[in-house]
Amino acid sequence: MTRLFFLCCILLFNSFPARANQTDGIELLNATLVARLHLSHRAEDGQMVGAYQVSFRAVTDTPVTKVSVLLNPGLDVLKVVGAGNKSLQVNRRTTSITGATGLRLNTATITLPKALKKNKGRAEIVIHYKGHLKDLSAQGLDGVPETLNPDFTMIRSQGFAYPLIASPDMASIDQAWSRNPFHQVAFLDVPGNNTVVGNLSIAQKTTRGDITKFEMKSSRPTGPMALAIAPYRVTTLGPITTATLPQDAAADSTFSGHVEQATAALEDMFGAPASNARMTIAALPPGYRVPEGRGAYFVNGSDLAGTPALKTALFDMWRMSPDGRAGHWAAGFDTVLAAIIRGEQAMTTMRPNLFARSKTLMADDSALGKTALADYVIEGYSNESDAVSALAFTALRDLMGEEDFSMLVMKIRRNLGAGYTDMASVAEFLEQSVEHKHAKKLVKNWFAGGKAGKDISRADSYDELLSRYR
Repeated sequence: MTRLFFLCCILLFNSFPARANQTDGIELLNATLVARLHLSHRAEDGQMVGAYQVSFRAVTDTPVTKVSVLLNPGLDVLKVVGAGNKSLQVNRRTTSITGATGLRLNTATITLPKALKKNKGRAEIVIHYKGHLKDLSAQGLDGVPETLNPDFTMIRSQGFAYPLIASPDMASIDQAWSRNPFHQVAFLDVPGNNTVVGNLSIAQKTTRGDITKFEMKSSRPTGPMALAIAPYRVTTLGPITTATLPQDAAADSTFSGHVEQATAALEDMFGAPASNARMTIAALPPGYRVPEGRGAYFVNGSDLAGTPALKTALFDMWRMSPDGRAGHWAAGFDTVLAAIIRGEQAMTTMRPNLFARSKTLMADDSALGKTALADYVIEGYSNESDAVSALAFTALRDLMGEEDFSMLVMKIRRNLGAGYTDMASVAEFLEQSVEHKHAKKLVKNWFAGGKAGKDISRADSYDELLSRYR
């Protein structure tokens, strides 16, 4: 392939607020990657020319004047531009990463045109870069061997294939890798007989000559983008896309059967998935670490025939707290459903943990225990709401029994799954829908009556708490 010349138009999107991602004191709002790839079996011959547009705001009291971005050591920052396409000051260097022996990354410290203050406006920058991907497993980062290879490569934050906003230390990097969900878009020019799968869905695909242009979008907020590029065989089963590599042909049909069984089991427990839910399940070659995050589920090829965590991964399509925001009414609800999927041992472990967490929260703030769950967010208890509501829904399940609670879950998802819902609406719905005598009393006392603290303070264990309602 001749040398690639890159022309990109960065598309600016509206902000999509998410729970604060406090790496370097900022919260990411949205991101767009535009990149053209040349894939080669010789790592040094592979080329990537890209531009990464990211929008963010400050979430700490200290004004943000600079941001640090990290890149794969084979990729170099060419320039960074801000509003009005004005070039920003950039300090570039190759840096050893604190806490990761042997790992060195290209680091760019970007000076913002003006200090960004908490909850006052946002900044948008575009980072232009080019080069090739170096195998980071050779630098001690296990499971990240990707290069720009025509058989398989990945564009993901773990390989630093696009700028990661973090300081050059593993604590900051780990936090950035686990950012809470936000909307993302990618435009990729990919050569050869390859397709792209991952936690962004294909919105549009066009082919001209040897190049296929993929427009990828997140249908829901998702963690840092993880995109795999390979000659995948892609199968669509309703809202689920499976992608298998040529060497996984023997397991292909068996894997599809496991997906269908897992999906049917979840529908039996919780009803139909969310109408806009999408999930991609893709195979990785041996030696690749599975990326974490919502929106896609990667498995190693040897696990295709039977993955024990498949139902847990697919649960993302049934999740009712879409963006991981603290205080969302369904955060605790989803915690309970995810534990149910993992099995009774997970529930057994979760019960005392939720009780202990809630007891500590209420001991630290006596007003919390006197506040109705319906009023937690408006009273400033967004973070506390997640743990206490999870405890409440767990207690409801144990009081009602598995079958009746499953029916309640389906009713909640059917009636509260669309449009605006808050905990006050949930409390009202539960009072009208829960018929079990003891469970109804807990709904009245906790969700509407502000008596959770009284009940918890008088119990020394979860079982003792539950016995107050039996």
